[in-house]
Amino acid sequence: MNSCEINKLEGCQKGINLFENLSFSEIYFISQRLAAPILHRGCKNRCLHCYAQAMPPLKEDLDHINKISFNDFNLLIDGYTRLRESIGFDICYNPHAFHAMFYDSDSIDTFLKDNNGIIYDFCYLSETLSKALGVKHVFDTCGWYINDKISQEYAEKYAKYYSVPDNMKKIEIFNLSINTFHPLYAKYNEYFSINRDKALKYKKIYIKRTANMLYTFSTLLEHKNFRLLLRAVRNDNEKAAGYIEKDLEKLLNEIFLELKKLYSQNQIEDANKKIELYRKKTVRIDTDLAGAGRAKYFFSPEDRELIFAQEQTDMLNKNPAAALYDKNFDTIIDINGKVYLTNYINTFETEIQLNYENKNKKTAPIHPNLNKYIITKQDIKDYVNNL
Repeated sequence: MNSCEINKLEGCQKGINLFENLSFSEIYFISQRLAAPILHRGCKNRCLHCYAQAMPPLKEDLDHINKISFNDFNLLIDGYTRLRESIGFDICYNPHAFHAMFYDSDSIDTFLKDNNGIIYDFCYLSETLSKALGVKHVFDTCGWYINDKISQEYAEKYAKYYSVPDNMKKIEIFNLSINTFHPLYAKYNEYFSINRDKALKYKKIYIKRTANMLYTFSTLLEHKNFRLLLRAVRNDNEKAAGYIEKDLEKLLNEIFLELKKLYSQNQIEDANKKIELYRKKTVRIDTDLAGAGRAKYFFSPEDRELIFAQEQTDMLNKNPAAALYDKNFDTIIDINGKVYLTNYINTFETEIQLNYENKNKKTAPIHPNLNKYIITKQDIKDYVNNL
């Protein structure tokens, strides 16, 4: 849409509580860039490569929240549903980004509880939000501890539900993340040269939990949008010994040996076929790590990742509004309704906030590299007027 078409729709948002005090131009800006209307914040894993520098969920109290309220979730659904009815089309479309309900958290923890204590899981939340926004969402997990019965129950439910082809079509991608950056594997690297037994203990725990994740989701193997998301540092990075592609390849072999044991223990007849299908999903290891967040510590100053990140940061410090014109920047909506602009290397707060009931509650800091400059409503107006 160009600026004239956008301006003609001004007023269509009137009476929609979610968008109170927002112009249509501001709503258009949020929606066209939207990558994540976040439902929960915080991650138990704290992987070493996390660009968002995710930490465990913030403790909730009268002033702080770590999840969107169920009332605000319904407000979000109602707002975008009514807006579609008003303008006649889905406004959320971002071809440059995957769409998610998380930013610095794991999908296995995606669930909400209403005022009556009723729990709504990922399946319900994703499908309800997809209908309202007109986009499908990503499921992404790196597993859970073997003794975490709640997460195991959710995982088994999702494995059964999404094994049905029509249900799997309702989401964009179902990712299982395996990498050399999980804290358990990092402990293995840390202790390997000083306490081999302790190091192997941590590695064994990581292998067992990852094999359990693969075993649990084996029912999804035949689906095209079921993927293994493999990440490691490039083999030529001398600073990252223990975290490179070759290390991950060795780790995968050990994980598959443990997986084979699980199949054998549970008398799974087509175990070899399943392992072969998993192996076919390991042909590509992603080494494209952002030089930001915790990942930056794997690079030296002369590495291209840090050079690129620093050059971009320097440029944006001189001209912050340039982020608006860079299509690599997406919008994310925090659980208190505040809108941020990020390309996962640099992040900007904006003056826009949805009218959530928890709009005055505090949340965990947003990373990476939160710029001091706040993108103003005037900046956004100028941007939209130039479309």
